[in-house]
Amino acid sequence: MPGNYLYVWLIVLLFPKAKIIDCVRDPRDIGFSIFTFRFYGEHGYAHDLSDLGWMIGGQRRLMEHWKTVWPVPILTLRLDDWVKDFDATLSRVLDFVDLPPDPACARFYEGDGPVRTVSRSQVRQPINARGLGRWRPYARELAPLIEELERAGALEGWEAGAPAPREFESRNPDASKIRSLF
Repeated sequence: MPGNYLYVWLIVLLFPKAKIIDCVRDPRDIGFSIFTFRFYGEHGYAHDLSDLGWMIGGQRRLMEHWKTVWPVPILTLRLDDWVKDFDATLSRVLDFVDLPPDPACARFYEGDGPVRTVSRSQVRQPINARGLGRWRPYARELAPLIEELERAGALEGWEAGAPAPREFESRNPDASKIRSLF
């Protein structure tokens, strides 16, 4: 959900042994996808490209902040990791959350449980590359979004061939002191 990142602090306070998975993809693709779906209610930023770029940039900055102040492991996964090597990425996730391999995980799209996300049709399909680079044909029209993303530093690491982020270990030297508060 678009605003889940706002509640990392609460998750950590309620569940101090939590493990957080930060799923990311090219911010230009995120902006394009959000802009082409009409969000209502709490998502006023979704209707203006500049606001949308500012919001996505803020989300990335806040996630980086959480990584420096909270002593919980955060695994950052890129969509292109899943596309390039689904099995290895699934293995990383299962290892991260201390779960054994399960063939049903690889066939997630066969599930028939309720799905409450804008991406519900994608959940019923195997992982694919259709969502990668969708913004490119519209780069000129997306200029206000891209300018805000650049200003926020949100495009760093998304150039062609950039290495995927690695699993995060707390960069906070006082993390052990914070952990003792729980």
